[in-house]
Amino acid sequence: MTATSGTSDGTTAVLTFTNGIPVSNVGIAPTLYFKNSDNTLIFANTVSQITLANPLTIGSSTDNLSCSFAGGCAYTVTGNGLFSTLQQTDNSIDFCGNKCSLSLTLSDASKAVCLLPSISTNYSVQNFKTVVPSVVTGTLFPADPKLTDNNLMVDHVDPSTATCNFGMKFALNHQVVLEEQKVFINKLFDKKPFVNNLVFQGSNDGVTFTDITTFGNEIHEGWNYVSYRDLPEKPSYNVYRYWGKVAGSCRVGEFRLTGVDVIADTNPTYPCTPNLMISGVATPLTPVTFNGSMTPTL
Repeated sequence: MTATSGTSDGTTAVLTFTNGIPVSNVGIAPTLYFKNSDNTLIFANTVSQITLANPLTIGSSTDNLSCSFAGGCAYTVTGNGLFSTLQQTDNSIDFCGNKCSLSLTLSDASKAVCLLPSISTNYSVQNFKTVVPSVVTGTLFPADPKLTDNNLMVDHVDPSTATCNFGMKFALNHQVVLEEQKVFINKLFDKKPFVNNLVFQGSNDGVTFTDITTFGNEIHEGWNYVSYRDLPEKPSYNVYRYWGKVAGSCRVGEFRLTGVDVIADTNPTYPCTPNLMISGVATPLTPVTFNGSMTPTL
């Protein structure tokens, strides 16, 4: 953290932290940098005889806030030094997996003010489309980078002599509302292992899977696209996999899933308890409610 300004008369240095001294439970010895008028460094000196310390103390945070699923509402946390601390890369206010945007104009040395992020749930995505679908990433299984490494000509090959599978799992209590899935087939000399044998499935417990699409005679070399955009109810699952009924059904170059990663919740309101994240340590703050009745539509 750099002081906002500093002056010295040769014997005494005066440092000013306009945004407050950063939060630290352990005293930090300041380092004084002496520079020429052209900003070139003359020398630096760490003043070990004194330390700056400002233990985390939270005064209050915004109470009874109800906001649009699209976010944008101001949320205030009082505490000396929080503003400067939250300007550091590793610190943030987290709302159910999404970082709040720190306001540089509304915050000051006594408080940090941030603007709420958008929150995606099954309900908000279905009713308000607050997020644009994109390629989603999760945990690959098996952990073979060839499945998503953009090197289409190098196949993922499952050594199984019977059934096989590969796919992607997402965070606990999350689902992906799917817009499209596509799989790349390289050098298709024989369709038999794929036709009516390669099945795209979804699951919310990783145990029981539901068939979504079975590939038939239409399968071909290159990208095979399957769109769900026009369905009245799109697939929404925590786990997606391609299941092969016979050996060779899982020889593919790549696969991609396009959709929206959402919190698995279908209610018109969603309560969220934010966490103040300082150096990896979470401190719960006052809950906020994301409300469908406050979300604008066109």
